[in-house]
Amino acid sequence: MLFFGSGNSLAKESPSEWLERLNKQFCLNEKPFLTVKVGEPKVVGEKCCNLSMAITFTNNTENRTCIKLHPYHIRDVVKQER
Repeated sequence: MLFFGSGNSLAKESPSEWLERLNKQFCLNEKPFLTVKVGEPKVVGEKCCNLSMAITFTNNTENRTCIKLHPYHIRDVVKQER
């Protein structure tokens, strides 16, 4: 997992601003060979948003690689759920 920023990464930006920043930072809209999927699964009782961005690349031999980006560090999620 990759984490951008420390602590609560969304403290100064909304979820949509975070997604926009990632799109701009990595020029995702300019790379047709990437598939970008944004998700926010809901779990009853969850305290912070479960936002993620999955970026998938398939090369010419059909090897798939996917990375998933999250705005929160796992330690912060665990602390909020206690």
